[in-house]
Amino acid sequence: MKQISNDKWTLFHIYDLFNIDSGSKLDKVKMKTDNPTINFVGRSSANNGVTDVVNKLDDVEPYEAGNLTLALGGAYLGSCFVQKSKFYTSQNVVVLIPKIEMSLFVKQFIATAIFRESQNNYCAFIKELKIYLLTKICR
Repeated sequence: MKQISNDKWTLFHIYDLFNIDSGSKLDKVKMKTDNPTINFVGRSSANNGVTDVVNKLDDVEPYEAGNLTLALGGAYLGSCFVQKSKFYTSQNVVVLIPKIEMSLFVKQFIATAIFRESQNNYCAFIKELKIYLLTKICR
């Protein structure tokens, strides 16, 4: 197994590597599922955040596979996943769109780092990540 040196690692901001999009902000209860083709990502720590598969909407383009999703609040605060298929999001889930080419492994590493940092620095219903992103990053 190859050793990885972290001697030259530095801190980075999410916005240095990703465009942060506020997501589709859809309500799953209002979604149809009789012809499901698009993943629906909600605030969940299971199944890559995918809580359902829904019909494609005529007026809303789904996000592309390979983007990351990040839950901003609630019990699953900081859950961050690389999406394998096209998807929509619920409220309080942002989409991280890479600014540069990244391998799946790099994205998974970053998703894990975001989750760990979220668990250490934010608290559901008290000090949520959403407030930080809205006030510090998404101006």
